[in-house]
Amino acid sequence: MTTSLEEVYQRYESSSGVSTDTRSIRPGDLFVALLGPNHDANHYAAKALASGASFAIVDRADVAIDERYILVDNGLSMLQSLARLRAKKWSKPIIGLTGSNGKTTTKELLSAVLSVSMKVASTPGNYNNHIGVPLTILNADTAADLMIVEMGTNQPGDIELLCDIAQPNLGLITNIGLAHLERLGSPQGIFEEKTALFRSVVSRTGRLFLNIGDQLLQTWPTGATDHTYAHDRCGYGELIQLESPDGRVRFKVSDGGVIQTNLSGDYNMSNIAAALTVAHYFDIPEELALNAIATYEPHNQRSQVMHTDRNVIIADAYNANPSSMGASIQSFASTYPNENLLVIAGDMLELGDKALVYHREVLQQLKDLDLPSITVGPLFQQAGGGTLIGVNHAEESKLVELLSSYEGKTILIKGSRSMRLERLYDFL
Repeated sequence: MTTSLEEVYQRYESSSGVSTDTRSIRPGDLFVALLGPNHDANHYAAKALASGASFAIVDRADVAIDERYILVDNGLSMLQSLARLRAKKWSKPIIGLTGSNGKTTTKELLSAVLSVSMKVASTPGNYNNHIGVPLTILNADTAADLMIVEMGTNQPGDIELLCDIAQPNLGLITNIGLAHLERLGSPQGIFEEKTALFRSVVSRTGRLFLNIGDQLLQTWPTGATDHTYAHDRCGYGELIQLESPDGRVRFKVSDGGVIQTNLSGDYNMSNIAAALTVAHYFDIPEELALNAIATYEPHNQRSQVMHTDRNVIIADAYNANPSSMGASIQSFASTYPNENLLVIAGDMLELGDKALVYHREVLQQLKDLDLPSITVGPLFQQAGGGTLIGVNHAEESKLVELLSSYEGKTILIKGSRSMRLERLYDFL
């Protein structure tokens, strides 16, 4: 006989957290066995228990051999149901966050500015899918004052599902860009998918943080209790971007002092504005919020400025789509107008039948800006390749040989995560 949700939830409440990976089991965790395309985690339930898990949720009767195993109909459904129930019981704010570009950076900035006076639980890394969101909710510290839940999508219905699980009462969409076109079809399709977050928040009479600097998000009707921002304005006032000698974003709010950040790329101004607008809503003192922005250190190859022994690398190789690629290249060209520049661009994936069109547009942009370029991947190769070299794989010896000869360059590295362009850093 399978175990009911209420009974499993009681076991969850007495646990130290939830895990779906035996490699990260903590003593007292509740292990949930999930069925993947190439594995059945029911086979690892015994290992989870041996590693310290208090109970193992499984969905195969032959595995549930004693009282330490909790038999359910479906492991994934139970994981999501547990998270949904916890979100409904959570009496504090839940901020749902999505967008085509910048959502993880914005999440990190939000966490930084809110943490100056609040205890914040937020999505670890990029745990923003149908498994990561439930884990975020279930592992959020009970003592937290609010929860930030990042939500990703690559097909219609994803955001609606994640909102049903997370039950957000505050919503923020960073922007609507050209991402996951293969399944979402068009900018309007992306808009409809992303704004499922707004519709979910509105259904709970919540509040929205609206980027009115985004062409499509401008069309969303603003409610009386909603809060707007753009790259040049935030909750504290006008945002004024200033020239930077080293490429890192510098700005001030209205007539205030200059804030020097560790972020690269002027497209981060809207991410900063979003974080500051939410901070203003939560009554974070302006000086503390700005200091949090100034001291935030980017990581995971998102807008990082890295100095090697020979070159300066602008590392933005965590993800890429046509809109983020175009913005990164434009910002790079305008930020370093007199430098010895190079762009290393990796393929952009999940673009459907227009993939080559978008890759050709990037190559044309590089040509128009007179930026020397190296391209990595078969799509750029088919589209014409870079002005210096175009290769199919980052491991090719001719690419390594070329990179090893460079010195004194400022180099933008941008591409989809699966291209693993970070492997090139060692040669620069």
